[in-house]
Amino acid sequence: MRLAAMGRCAYPPFCVQRRAADPDDEGMHMPSLAIAMVTLLGTLAAQAPDATLQTSPERARQLPPAAVADLDTVAVDTADPSTLWAAGPTWKASFAADGTLFVPCFGATAPRNFPARLARATVHVGGKLLTTETKAPVYIGDAVQFAGPAFTERYVLSLSGIEQQFVLPTLPNRGAITVDVPFTSELAVQATGGGFRFVGEHGSFGYGRAVAIDAAGRRCELATDRTDRGFRIVVPQGFVANATLPLLIDPLIGAVTAVTTDTKAIASTDIAWHEGMNTHCMVWERVFSATDSDVYARYLDANMQPTGTQLTIDSTLDSWRMPRIAGVGSASLITGKFLVVAQKSTGNVAPFTGTARMIMGTPPGLGTAFALFAPGVEVYSLDVGGDPSGSGFRFCIVAETSFGGSSHDIAAELRDGFGALITSAYLDSSPGLEMAPQISKSCGMPGGNTQGWGIAYLRRSGPSQNQPLFTCVSRNLVPTATAAPLNIQVPALNGAIAVSSPTDDSQGRQYAVIATYDSGSTEYARGGVFDRFGTQVATSGGWNMFAKVIGEPQIDSDGTRFLCAIPNGSPSSANQREVDFYLLGINGTSVSWDDTSSANTTNDVAPSVASRRSGGGPERLYGLGWVENLAPSGARVVGSNFDGIQEGAQFAVRYTSCGGLGFLSSGSTVLGGSVDLMLATNTGLVGWVVGLPYNLALPICPGCIQGADGSAVLGQSYSFAVPRNAAFVGMSISFQGFQFLPTPGNGACLAQINLSNTLDATIR
Repeated sequence: MRLAAMGRCAYPPFCVQRRAADPDDEGMHMPSLAIAMVTLLGTLAAQAPDATLQTSPERARQLPPAAVADLDTVAVDTADPSTLWAAGPTWKASFAADGTLFVPCFGATAPRNFPARLARATVHVGGKLLTTETKAPVYIGDAVQFAGPAFTERYVLSLSGIEQQFVLPTLPNRGAITVDVPFTSELAVQATGGGFRFVGEHGSFGYGRAVAIDAAGRRCELATDRTDRGFRIVVPQGFVANATLPLLIDPLIGAVTAVTTDTKAIASTDIAWHEGMNTHCMVWERVFSATDSDVYARYLDANMQPTGTQLTIDSTLDSWRMPRIAGVGSASLITGKFLVVAQKSTGNVAPFTGTARMIMGTPPGLGTAFALFAPGVEVYSLDVGGDPSGSGFRFCIVAETSFGGSSHDIAAELRDGFGALITSAYLDSSPGLEMAPQISKSCGMPGGNTQGWGIAYLRRSGPSQNQPLFTCVSRNLVPTATAAPLNIQVPALNGAIAVSSPTDDSQGRQYAVIATYDSGSTEYARGGVFDRFGTQVATSGGWNMFAKVIGEPQIDSDGTRFLCAIPNGSPSSANQREVDFYLLGINGTSVSWDDTSSANTTNDVAPSVASRRSGGGPERLYGLGWVENLAPSGARVVGSNFDGIQEGAQFAVRYTSCGGLGFLSSGSTVLGGSVDLMLATNTGLVGWVVGLPYNLALPICPGCIQGADGSAVLGQSYSFAVPRNAAFVGMSISFQGFQFLPTPGNGACLAQINLSNTLDATIR
C-alpha cells in the first residue's frame, strides 16, 4: 500500500490576517516592513546572533497497518435461535433441531460446497434406547449442545473442526453403550488408522477415532465402524461397568485438507466510522467456494486496533457478495448503528437479491437479516450511505435493479435506524442499461439544511462504452439534481466508479466522482466535482499512471478535501498488486493530485476508505482498509489510520534574524488547524509580518533580511487560522517577527530594530 499526496496547487491572493488575540480589533497594519523601516529609520546597527525556534513535532502521516480479520478463529452467529452457525479457518457448520451440517472449505476455486449432514444420534445402553428430544440447539461457552433427558449431544468448536461429544450423566444399566451417528456425504470414504477420511477431487476432511473418558479421567480408545447410515461407536461393557459418571464419548470431525492453497481468499472490504462510539466497523467478503461467499465484520478503535470478537454477518449456504457498510448516529450518542448490505444468491448465480443486517451498539449486537427492495426485483449491485445528523436516523440504499429484462434501472430505498422502510424511488428508469451505482458514505454533517447523498452510476452509451453520471438526493430521498455526465466514456467491461461524501455546508456541498477506465493498453482514472444540483464545478483531466486498474476505486471526503483509493497492478502478474491512496483537492475548476509510479512488488487489493467526518467526526482523519494477499496462501484484512495531511514537512526555518529576536511556535498547518506564534519579548512596538516567502537583503540594514512579503500586524502573539480550503494545500506562508524599541538601546539596527528568523509554514 502506498500513500500519495495532492500536488502543490495555485492559490488565491493572500489576505491580511487579524490578530488572533482580539478578532474584533483591526490592529495596526503596515504595507511592508521594508517601507516602514525606510520611513522610520535610516541606518542599521550590527546583526545580532540567530534567534531560537521551537516547533511542535509533526504527526505521523499514517500508522502501520493492523490485522483486522482473524481468519484463524472461530466465529459464531446466534441471532437465529432455531439455527446456529459457526465457522472456523477451514470449515463452517450449522446446528438445528434436526441435526448438524458440516461444510469443509476447499477454497475459492472449488466449484461448489461439499457438505456432510449429521442427523441426531441415537444411544443404546445395554440394548435400552435412551430418550431424546427434538429441541433447538443452545450455544454455551465454546460449544453448541442439544440437551436431552438422558444424554447431551454437544459440539465443541475448535480451529480444526467440530468435536462431537456425547455426555451421559446417568446410566439405566452398566451394559455396553452403542452410539449411532447418521452421517451422509457425497465424498468417498477411506478408513485410516485414526478413523475415516472423506476424500474428493478438491480436498478431504476426517471423522476421527473416538475415545471414552470417565469423570475420574480413565480413558478407553473406541472402535468406530462405518455403517450404511453413518457411524457406530461402541463403548465396551467392561469399561462402562467401572466408569465414574458422567461419561464422555468424543470423536473429532474436521482436520480439513484442501488441494488448493486459496482457502482464505478475501474479495472485498468496506469501512465506516461512528463518532459517538469512537469506533470503526469494517466488513469483508470471504470466498468459501466458487458458489459461496460469506461476510464478516469487526469493530476497531480510534487507533484502528481490533476490539471484541469477529462478527458473523453471514456464514450460511447462501452467498453474500460485495458487502457495503454505513453508520447512523451523532457524535453526542454513545450508541449507534451500522447497516451492512450485500447481494444474496444461491450458488452465486442469478437471481440476485438485496439483503441487509444491522450491527448495534457496544459491545456489538446483530439483528436478523432482512430483504431489500420488492420481491421479484433482481439486484446486480448495491451500496449504502448513512446519516450523522443525530436526528431522524436513516440509511439510503441504492441498487442496480431489474425484473428480469434487459432494462436495468437505478433504484433507492430510505430506511430508518431499525431497518424499516421509509420510502423508495426509482432514480433512473430510462430505457436501456443503467448500472453499478455507488452512494456517498454519508449525507454529510448538518448545516444549512443541505445534507444529501451523492450517487454515481454508469449508463450504457454504446456497444462497448458507458457514460458516468452523477445525481443527488436529499435526506428525504427527493432528487436535487438531474443525472449529470462526467465528460468521458468508460469501457463497458472494466470501468468502475465511486462517489464521495459531501464537503461541509460552508464549503458548498461538493461531491467528488472518480471513474476508472482504459484506452487501448493504458489505464486511466478521471475525476470530477459536482455540487448538489448536478453542476460540474471541477474536473481533473486524464490521470494516466496505471498498468492495470484491478477492482473498484473508493473515495470519501473530510469536509474539505477528498481521499481516493485506486487498486492497480501488473496485467501479467497476479503477485504485483498495489493499493494507492491519493489526497485530492479543488483548485479553481481543476481537481489537483499527484502522479505516482505503478511498479509494485507487494500484493494488496480491495481497498476501502471512510472519513471520520462522514461518521460525525473531526476533519481530516480517515480510516483505511485493504486486503493483503499473503504468499504462498491465504490473505488478511488490514486497517490503518491516515491523518489527512499531505506528505512533507510542515515547518521550516530560514535564518533571517538580526538582533536576536526569538519566538516560539506551535500548531499545525493542516486545513482547519492554526499556527500559533509568540515573540520572546513584548518590549516596544512588536508584531509580525505575514505573507508569501521572500528573501530580500535590506539595503538600509546590511545583514538584515526580510523573509516575508505581506502585511504587518501588531502584537506579541499571533495565530494564523489555516483556511479549510483545499486550494491552499501546497502553499507556503511565512512569518517574521519584528521589534521597534522605544529608545535606542539593544537594537541591531540603529540600536532600535530587531528581526526574527522566518518561519515558513507549508499547508498540508
